[in-house]
Amino acid sequence: MKRTREGELKADGEADSKEAVQPEKKKLRKDLKPAEVLSRLILRRIIKENHASPIKQIAFNFTKLANSNLVATVGGNQASVYDNEHGVAKNAGHLDLMINYVNPGKKAELNTCAWLGDLDPDDEGQDTDTYLAVGSNDSLIHIISIARCRVICVLQGHKGAVIDLAVHPQRSGCLLSVGADNTVRLWDCRNPYGEPEKSCLATFETSAIVATFSPEGTRFVTGGSGGALREWAIPGEYLDDEEEKTIGRTITECKLLPKKHRVDVDCVRAVGGHYVSKDIEGKIVVWQAMDSEIVRTIRVPDCRLNSRSRFDVSEDGEFLCAGNSAGAVFIYDLHEGTLISKLQSGRSKHPAHGCVFSRHCQLRAASRLPGLFEHVALVCAEPFIYRWSMPDETEETIAAAAKEEEEKADEDAKDESAAEKENGEEDA
Repeated sequence: MKRTREGELKADGEADSKEAVQPEKKKLRKDLKPAEVLSRLILRRIIKENHASPIKQIAFNFTKLANSNLVATVGGNQASVYDNEHGVAKNAGHLDLMINYVNPGKKAELNTCAWLGDLDPDDEGQDTDTYLAVGSNDSLIHIISIARCRVICVLQGHKGAVIDLAVHPQRSGCLLSVGADNTVRLWDCRNPYGEPEKSCLATFETSAIVATFSPEGTRFVTGGSGGALREWAIPGEYLDDEEEKTIGRTITECKLLPKKHRVDVDCVRAVGGHYVSKDIEGKIVVWQAMDSEIVRTIRVPDCRLNSRSRFDVSEDGEFLCAGNSAGAVFIYDLHEGTLISKLQSGRSKHPAHGCVFSRHCQLRAASRLPGLFEHVALVCAEPFIYRWSMPDETEETIAAAAKEEEEKADEDAKDESAAEKENGEEDA
């Protein structure tokens, strides 16, 4: 599969995957590509959460650029929110706890989380708060205000544990929940402020484990046991603020997609015009949204059947990270299917239940270099979070490249100004 000029994925012969060799200690080039930066990530910090249970999910907040420093985890009966960016500039291991929420319910274990935004806009349509939705074994979905540090509403409807959450790509108040009661529910999280009984817009009857919206948000795909993948259409009335909505509709009609997995699907994501799905054996399949044609298959080694692990795709759709049962995380070039790097701490032998990339935030010193980014990978295994980021020398290399680029741009501007002045004098 090759990367075309338009960024499409094209299938070709399977490329041999082999582990990236870590660079020797030597002077680094100033034209580092993102893949090279990812191959140089080093372990900067390990955090142990106090619930002594596996961390089920970890998620960055990408609802707004201003909130992209926030990262949430759920494990045991607790949800935690960390600050990933602020602090001393050189402290690449910065990850400070901001909020810790303890679920008071009897069946209090939390399974999943998702970030929401713009639930309570002001007169100008702005909402300075950001919100975390968490699903638990007690069948409830709690919406937590980060600014107010409290639960602002509870969504009730499922008859069993809530095991996955997904947020609409354009309407951040629109939430999809997957329940162990063989239903998937569509929620309008803005309604609890006035009419909580109208929060659940529709119920889709299906046995599912995970779900994701299509890029345009008019459909969603569910993954379930035995490798089943289904596509569901969302009635247009639920996506139009002006149209009157039929609340509480039950929907059973769906499209059964061609089978791509033989065991349970434990994660699925939409990436451009494609979907990426993964099963509990570590098989990752990239397939086209239009016709379900398989474009690329990747195998994550050493995955056991009883170990669920969510993968993540970088914001630009270029890279994928996925963990295995031995606590290792593998970073792949999603277009080529080749392995870029393997991340593993010698202290971790527990399954990696999830891993995430930070937003591709450009370094302050590299704001004029669109190809160079700060990449951070967070991995959760048992009650531990492992933070991987660039070594100092790589950061300094990127900063030096940015400085050179800025100086060159200034020189070009001076030359252009001098040329214009000279032309003006000749005309006179």
